[in-house]
Amino acid sequence: MSVEVWLGSPEAALQFDIDGLSPDERARYEGIKGERRRREFAVSRALRWTALGSSSGAPSQPSSLSHSGGWAAVACAAPGSQIGVDLEFHRARNLLGIARFAFDPAEIAMIEAQPPEHQEDVFFTLWTLKESMAKALGLPLLAAARQCVFTLDDMGVPDSLRGRNGTSTDRHAGTPTIDADAKIGMQTGTSIERAAGVVADSVDVPVLASDSMGVQLWRGQVPTDRPWMARVFRPRPDMALSIAVIGSDRVDTVTTREWPTAGSAEWRSVVALRNGKTL
Repeated sequence: MSVEVWLGSPEAALQFDIDGLSPDERARYEGIKGERRRREFAVSRALRWTALGSSSGAPSQPSSLSHSGGWAAVACAAPGSQIGVDLEFHRARNLLGIARFAFDPAEIAMIEAQPPEHQEDVFFTLWTLKESMAKALGLPLLAAARQCVFTLDDMGVPDSLRGRNGTSTDRHAGTPTIDADAKIGMQTGTSIERAAGVVADSVDVPVLASDSMGVQLWRGQVPTDRPWMARVFRPRPDMALSIAVIGSDRVDTVTTREWPTAGSAEWRSVVALRNGKTL
C-alpha cells in the first residue's frame, strides 16, 4: 500500500477557484470570518483539488486535510483504510499547561525530562501524532489525546499504560470506552487550549524551533485492534506533519510532495511507528 502526502504553501491560494466548490463547501467558505481563515481554507481546497481532483475529496479514496500558519496538508491512502493528517507550526504556547490537561502522565513526564530546547519538538511530535490518530480513528480530539499514548522508547514504557481518565490504553485489551466528558464539545479540531483554560496570547513562551534532535525510538499504544502505522515529518525546522493509517501496517511507500512550487520533496522523518514500535 502507498500513501501520498501533499504540502501546500500560502501561494496555493492563488490557485483557488470558488466555482469548483460544492454547494456545501461554498456556503462554508462564504461563512468564514477573518482573512487568515479564508486564505487557509483556499489553500487547503486548492491543494485537495490538485491531490484528489475534487475540492471535497474522492468518495472511494480515504483522505484527510489539515492546515496551520497559512499552509495546508492533504494525505490520501488506499480504499479500505482510514487516514488522518495533522500539520502544526511551532508557535508560542503554554506547552506544559496543555500537556498536563490533555496528555497521559507518562507523556507529561517525558516532556518535562527533556532539555528546555527540546521540549517544544517533543510536544509537537506528540500533538500531531494524537490529532492525526483522532482523525484516522474518528475519535473526539480530547479522547484521542488521552487514549493514544506515545513515549520515547528509553523512557521505559510499561506493558499496560493507564490514561488520565483511568481508561486502559493497552491495544491488546480491546477498544476502551470513551467517557462522556471526553465527548462533550471536543470533536476533532476543537481547541484543547480553550478547554484547558490556556490562552496562548497571555503566555510569554519563547519559540525554540530546534532541529538538532536525532531520530529516536518511540513506542505507541492506540485504542484499536486493527493494524496501524504513523509517521512524523519535519518539512521545515518549525513545522511538524504527522500521518496515521488505520487498517494496514504495510505501507510500502510514503510519497511526499510540495505544491505549487517544488513538486516531489524530501522531508526529514523523525518518527516511524508500526503497531506500537519503531520501524
